Amino acid sequence: MASRLLRRVTTEDNLWAAWRQVKAAGAGPGLDGRGLEFYANEPERLLDRLQHELRAGRYEPWPLRRAWVPKRGGRWRAVGVGTVRDRVAQRAVLHLLAPRAEEIFNETSFAYRAGRGVRQAVASIDRARRDGLVEVFETDIADCFDSLDHELLRAAIRGLVPESDVRALCWAWLRAGVVTNGQLVRPRRGVAQGDLLSPLWCNLYLDPFDDSAEGRSGQLVRYADDLLYLTRTPAGAEAAQAHVTRELERLRLRLNPDKTRLTSFEEGFEYLGLEFHGSLITDLTWRPAVRGRP
Repeated sequence: MASRLLRRVTTEDNLWAAWRQVKAAGAGPGLDGRGLEFYANEPERLLDRLQHELRAGRYEPWPLRRAWVPKRGGRWRAVGVGTVRDRVAQRAVLHLLAPRAEEIFNETSFAYRAGRGVRQAVASIDRARRDGLVEVFETDIADCFDSLDHELLRAAIRGLVPESDVRALCWAWLRAGVVTNGQLVRPRRGVAQGDLLSPLWCNLYLDPFDDSAEGRSGQLVRYADDLLYLTRTPAGAEAAQAHVTRELERLRLRLNPDKTRLTSFEEGFEYLGLEFHGSLITDLTWRPAVRGRP
């Protein structure tokens, strides 16, 4: 018998809402070659079949299609593109899991969360500066999405999703793999960027790290894999570096040495496409400088 959570996932209203979001987001077809236009005239046929497969326990996802998207600096990022069918199913599950995750997530994380983002992260940083936390340890997690350990991730998912039928869907998506140059690869580590659930899994995986900063002096600000630790003294920033390194090692993750340094508001630093220098906050893309509160 389907759990209450799965029944809520597969209601007509939830599946239609998931379809509308997937349609609005665009993106190309997955491995089955069926893009949004394939379902545009009769999406109800897709949703009816998906509802039946999910409730009957017969749903199996396709592997992701490898694609490449440009990054700043002329580089490219590998992403995974799921089929429209799988994206709708994932979005329907995400509608129910995201609010549940919000009940446990720490206030120090700002990415991939409703009502939180760059603006809120910047406000938190500016408040910390005004409170005297002017020394900074900055870093990011090396290859974060590709490095999430599946054993630890599964344990985290079990804590969030006790319902075995919905958890089985999460396992199926996690092991579906990615097809690159005609080869199916099922990695034992990592989640694909572009997969709809990967941002949730990233935050869930890193939540123990976020919690580890509670009760310590200073303030952690995390936006996905980009980290700032704000402290009152240079010695505090050094202690923060040791703490972050140790806690990430427990999660089988490591720092990116090219983006790790000790700095300060007086010296200035860049974070989330912004430059912080004293009370001045400058958008490095195009906007004019703005000033934080004195």
